[in-house]
Amino acid sequence: SYELIDRHVELLFAVAPRLTRITALLNPLTPTYRIYRGRLQSAVRAGTKLIVVDASSIQQIEAAFPARARDDADGLIVMNDVLLYNERRTVVESAARARRPAVYPQRGFVEAGGLMSWGPNNEANFVRAATFVAKILKGARPGDLPMEPPAKLELVVNRETLRNLSLELPPELA
Repeated sequence: SYELIDRHVELLFAVAPRLTRITALLNPLTPTYRIYRGRLQSAVRAGTKLIVVDASSIQQIEAAFPARARDDADGLIVMNDVLLYNERRTVVESAARARRPAVYPQRGFVEAGGLMSWGPNNEANFVRAATFVAKILKGARPGDLPMEPPAKLELVVNRETLRNLSLELPPELA
């Protein structure tokens, strides 16, 4: 998921081109945390302040937004993480209260009212997984099967949230 960070940053700037600060909501208990944080720091444009908020519990997620609202961070990027996904309603509602455009790693955040996501299409991945199951049932050893990237990536935009934030989708994303 950290390989998609550059695109998440690009999408945030596409809908809010005058960003000066980006808050990143990350779970430090996730194994890819350091890689994700490093890639995010290198993806953010020069002159843009990155505010990293570590959250590994619902209480830390809830506390992150009021504390950061005083900083008036302009945008939000959320790490692909099980905890953050499970608490997506809290994350999305907090971003809406703070009036922050946000890019999420999965469609479920947008379905909960978030602005946009860029990530794997889970339906396509499930179909692809079925082919691996079939190979295993026919005798293939799981360890011999190749690792594959997601079969399909998708951009999902919540147009109502876009309007509520008084933002416009650039023509290249429409």
